[in-house]
Amino acid sequence: MTVGVSSGDDFIRAAIRELLGSPAPTRRKLVVIALRLPNRSAHFYNELLGYRAAADLLELTIRILVLRSAEPSLAAALSADLLTTCCRPSNT
Repeated sequence: MTVGVSSGDDFIRAAIRELLGSPAPTRRKLVVIALRLPNRSAHFYNELLGYRAAADLLELTIRILVLRSAEPSLAAALSADLLTTCCRPSNT
C-alpha cells in the first residue's frame, strides 16, 4: 500500500497522472470582494475572517480583495489585495 493515499480511487488517479505525465489538479479558489471594511469590530471584518477560516478547512485557495480606501492595517491582517478601481456601476 502506498503511504499518503487515502483510498483506492486516489491511488488509481495518482498512478494515471504519473503514467501520463499530466500535472496534479490545481487547488480550487475562493475570491471574496469586500466593498466595506470600516474597522476590526465591524461585521465585515469578522465575515472575511470567517471566509478565510472556511477556505482553510475546505482546502481552498482564498483571495480577498478590498477597496483601496480600506485601512492598510486591516488589509494586511487579512492578507488582502487592494482594488484600485471600484466595481460598482456608475450613476449614468
